[in-house]
Amino acid sequence: MSLQFREIQLPSNPSQPQPEKIQNAGSYAQKNKPNVPEVKGISRRGIAEIIADIQSDRSDSITPLEWTYCLWAKAEWDTKNPDRAPEISQAIWLVAQNNVRLKQQLLWRLALHHSHQLENPVSLAMFRCSIALW
Repeated sequence: MSLQFREIQLPSNPSQPQPEKIQNAGSYAQKNKPNVPEVKGISRRGIAEIIADIQSDRSDSITPLEWTYCLWAKAEWDTKNPDRAPEISQAIWLVAQNNVRLKQQLLWRLALHHSHQLENPVSLAMFRCSIALW
């Protein structure tokens, strides 16, 4: 059995850069701050408040951005609260069973952790709960 592959033909690349197109595109860039209204009255919640919601079964009140912050800050929180870390980690994984976005974030962070590409490491408690629950 013999296989033959067709040679790939790529389009030619222009030999000279086209600075006039770059300059034209630069003239379209907005020079002033966009007119986006600022939302007042929304305060950012800390990790303690988010964890309180997790413990009180009020995970529906946690926004996707707060979940992202929670997962980022959880490793540091775990070092300060080693006795509560496994309990909270298990509660987060239990919430993730019904929250697709949170589940995707957790699995993505574990994959990055295992490939050594995660800057903020996954806490040991989160890792152990992931193995126990899944």
